[in-house]
Amino acid sequence: MLKTIKIEVQNTSFDFSYPSEEENMILSVLNGKEYPLDYVTIVRKNPIIIDVGSNCGASVLFFKLNYPDAVISCYEPCLNTFNLLNDNLNQLNNVKTNNCGLWNKKGEFRLNYGLQKLTGSFSLNEWEEDNGGEYVTTKLLSDEINNLEGHKVDLLKIDVEGAEVEIMYELFSNIKSHMIENIFLEYHGQVIKNALIEDFSTMYKVKEIVGGKEQGVLLFFNEHS
Repeated sequence: MLKTIKIEVQNTSFDFSYPSEEENMILSVLNGKEYPLDYVTIVRKNPIIIDVGSNCGASVLFFKLNYPDAVISCYEPCLNTFNLLNDNLNQLNNVKTNNCGLWNKKGEFRLNYGLQKLTGSFSLNEWEEDNGGEYVTTKLLSDEINNLEGHKVDLLKIDVEGAEVEIMYELFSNIKSHMIENIFLEYHGQVIKNALIEDFSTMYKVKEIVGGKEQGVLLFFNEHS
């Protein structure tokens, strides 16, 4: 069941809807607990932000509340969730929504439902068992950033339910690290967390924002930020 609240952005009040069972997570994002901007340095008035795994749009809305002139690209592969994302964000300026996944391969792959089948409980893989998922189109994040024609990404947020390793390795195999100033990355599992810190701490400073054994948020920020 969806719950709807009133949000004011850019002097416009509009409805924002989300699954009631995800309320704690949604409110945590909107209140800045998941992605605290105190640790992020953004100089430009109109920063470029890429939101990978946008869900119903809470993180996009949070970024817009703090950076009203930001240019934001959102990526959400699940069609039902994408439709909700569109409904929530269609009144915002300079926000582009994309109904596709970002992964380390281009093509069509199965998007598997999580056990609770919530809007944020999906993951990409190549398994063939039918668990009620759907097939989605995937693109490469490096292609999306290279298409910016040299413009830096001020903030990249990745929440992809376990595909973060594949995305990060694909990305930094095909772009230079200075192209992205700050990265909020949600990890899933202690082994993944340790590997990400070890492999990318040579390019970025790393801070654990939300800590947990199985899930949390890391901030990778550029040395020059």
